[in-house]
Amino acid sequence: MTGISKPRIDRVSATLAKVAISARSAVSKQAVPLEPGAGTLESPHGGFVFGVDGLALATSRRVPQGRYLLLADPDTDGRVIVAAAGISRLNGQGDHTRLAPVSKRSWRGVLTVPADGERIWLLFDIQGRNDTARPSLRLISLPDALWRRAGPRMESHLRRSQTVGASEYELWRFSRLVEAQASQTLAQERPPIDVIIYGNTGDVGDARATALSLLGQSAAPNKVIATTSFASLLEPWIRQALEARCALEISERPGLGGNRVVALRSGDRLTPDAIARYAGAAAERPDAQLIYADHDLIDTSGAAASPFFKPAFSPLLLLSHDYLSRSSCLGAEPATHALAGEHSDPSSLSTLANSAELLHIPRILHHLSGSDELGAARSGCELMEYAPGYADRFFGVKPARETAPRASVLIPTAARPEIVRRCIESILSLTDHPDFEVLLDVNGPRAEELSKLALEMGSKGPVRMVESSAGRYDGFNFAALINGLAAQASGEHLVILNDDTEVLSPRWLRDLCCYLERPGIGAVGAKLLYPGGERVQHAGMVLGVAGVAAHCFVGEPGGGPGYQGYLVYPHETSALTGAALAMRSELFARLGGMDEAHLAVSYNDVDLCLRAMEAGYVNVLAPEAMLIHHETVTRARPTSGPALDRERAEVAYMRARWKPEILEADPYYNPNLTLVYERLFTPDLHPRPRGARTASLAPITEPPSI
Repeated sequence: MTGISKPRIDRVSATLAKVAISARSAVSKQAVPLEPGAGTLESPHGGFVFGVDGLALATSRRVPQGRYLLLADPDTDGRVIVAAAGISRLNGQGDHTRLAPVSKRSWRGVLTVPADGERIWLLFDIQGRNDTARPSLRLISLPDALWRRAGPRMESHLRRSQTVGASEYELWRFSRLVEAQASQTLAQERPPIDVIIYGNTGDVGDARATALSLLGQSAAPNKVIATTSFASLLEPWIRQALEARCALEISERPGLGGNRVVALRSGDRLTPDAIARYAGAAAERPDAQLIYADHDLIDTSGAAASPFFKPAFSPLLLLSHDYLSRSSCLGAEPATHALAGEHSDPSSLSTLANSAELLHIPRILHHLSGSDELGAARSGCELMEYAPGYADRFFGVKPARETAPRASVLIPTAARPEIVRRCIESILSLTDHPDFEVLLDVNGPRAEELSKLALEMGSKGPVRMVESSAGRYDGFNFAALINGLAAQASGEHLVILNDDTEVLSPRWLRDLCCYLERPGIGAVGAKLLYPGGERVQHAGMVLGVAGVAAHCFVGEPGGGPGYQGYLVYPHETSALTGAALAMRSELFARLGGMDEAHLAVSYNDVDLCLRAMEAGYVNVLAPEAMLIHHETVTRARPTSGPALDRERAEVAYMRARWKPEILEADPYYNPNLTLVYERLFTPDLHPRPRGARTASLAPITEPPSI
C-alpha cells in the first residue's frame, strides 16, 4: 500500500479547513433564531437595540451537543472592537471563545456544545455606531473525522485572524462583559429600588440612552420617576415599555419616596446588572444606607472610557472629589438624599444614624455622560475646617488649643556631613512652625564630623544631638534609631525624616502636623519629589506590590494631578514611607514604636502604618506637604550578600505577620487594578476578588483603642 506523505496530509488538512470555514451548506443557510441578552432590547421596528455595554444575544432554542463553526454577522454600522461567543450550561457556568473578524460583517469561531449546554450567546463590543442592529448566526457542524484532520489548522487560521486593536480598558471592559454574560446571579428576594432622573433634561439622544439602559436591566427597577419634559423626549414604544416594566411615574417635581433610589442625570446609563447588584448588596447588608459603585465616562464617540476604580470609603478624599454622586444607590434616610442632585453635599453623611454602613461595590455599574473634571486642590486641614461636623464624626474632635503643640523632627544619620547640612539648613531657614525641635542621632564612621555639625547647627536653631541608639544592634538598624530618638523627644508630635530630604515650603511641618490634631488619624505622610522637583518619588503606598508594598506614582509629573487627582487631593492610604512621616508621640508609644527586632531596615514604616490601621486609625497622604528626597544618596539598595538576605527575611516576616488577606486587599486600592509595580492604577484583566467592601459610619467619640 502506498503511503501518503506528510506534506500531502498538510495540504489536504488545509483544504478541509478552508472548505469548512467557507461552507454554505443547507445548515448554514438557515440562520439560528436569536433573542436579546442582557442590555439588549428587541426593537418593534425589527432588529435589536443595544447600549454602551454592547450587543448581547442568545439562541432562542437549545443547540444539539457537538462542535460547531460559528458564522456571526453583527449587521451594524458601528465598528466591532471585540466579539465573543459562549455556551450557557445548566450548572450556571459556561465556556466562551473569542471570535475572529473575517470582514466588517463576518466573525467566526469554533465552539463545543456539551450535553448540558443550554444556549449559545453572542457578545459584540461596538463603538461609533447607531444603536440598532439586525444580527444573524449560522452554525456549521464539524464532525470528529473532519476535526481530527482540519481542526488544528482551522484554529490556527482563526487565531491569526483575531486582531488586537482594542485599548487596555476596552479589553478589560469586554472581559467583564463576557463574565457577566456567561454567569448572572440575582438575589431571590430583593428590596425594591426606584430610579429618579433629575437635573437638566438634555436632548433626545440622552433621554433615549438613559431609558434604554433601564429597560435593559436584568432586574427591573421598582419604579422610574421622571419629569414631564424627560418623558416627552422618549419614543412612544420606549415610554410604553417603561410604563409596563418599571411603573413609570411622571412629575413636574420628582421626589424621593421611601425606597432605595438610584439617581441619574439624563444621558447617564446603567450597566445591565446594576439594579440587580445594588439590590443583592442591599439584601445582604440591610444597614447599608449608601451603596456606591465604580463608573466610567461616555466619550464623544459614544464609547465607555476614563474609568474611575474607587477606594473603599475614604471620607477625606470625598471632601475633594465627590465619588459618590451619580454612581450610587441611596438609602431611605433623608441624609443620603443630598447626594442625589447636581450639587451634592457629602457632609450630609455625618447626620446618618450611628448604625448605618456604607458599601462599595468594586464594579463598573455606571456610564456617566459629560466630563468628570477635577476640582481645585486644597489642604486636608483646610477642608476639614470647612466641614467641622463631618470632620468631627470621621476623624474625631480637634481639641481647643491656644498654641500649636511642639513637633520633634527625628533624623538618624551616618551620612556625609554636606548631605546632612543641606537637610538641616533647609529646615531652619524655611520652617514657620511656631514650636519645633530637631533631634539628631549621629552614628557610623563619620560620627565625629557629624557631632561637630550638630553643634554648629545647634547654635543656629533648635537642633540637639542625642545619645546614639546604634550600639544596641550590630549593623544599621533604622527602627532602633527612630525608637531611641522618639524616647528622648519632647514634642507632642513626632516627624520621622530622612537625612537626605530637603524642605521646599515654610508650611511643610504645619501641613503635616495639623492632621494629627484629629484623634482618629494615625500616620501622615508627605509627597516626596526627586531632585529638581519635576518627578514624584513617593505619594503613598499600595499594599500587595512586590510581595509587601511599594510606592505609587513613582516618576509621574510632580505638578500633575495623578490618577483621579491622587497627587493633589489629600486622601487616606494604607501605608507611607518613613522618609517623611508624622505621628503623635503618644500613639507611637502605644503602638510600641517601630519593630526593631524583625524590621531593622525595610518595611518598618509599612508595619507601623498597618498597626495603626489595625487599631482603628486612618493614615493620610498630605500632598500639600512636599519635600525633595535624594533617594539612596545615603544608602544603596541591596543587590547581594547579607544585606539582600536581610531584606528577604524582612519580606518573609511581613508576609507571615500580615498574611495575604491583608496585604492583597488594600482598602484604598481597587481590586480591579493591577498589582504589577510598573503599571499601578491600570486595570487588571484578571481582577482579585471583588466582594462588596463595607465601612462603619459610627462617629469617632474617643481615640481608637489598641
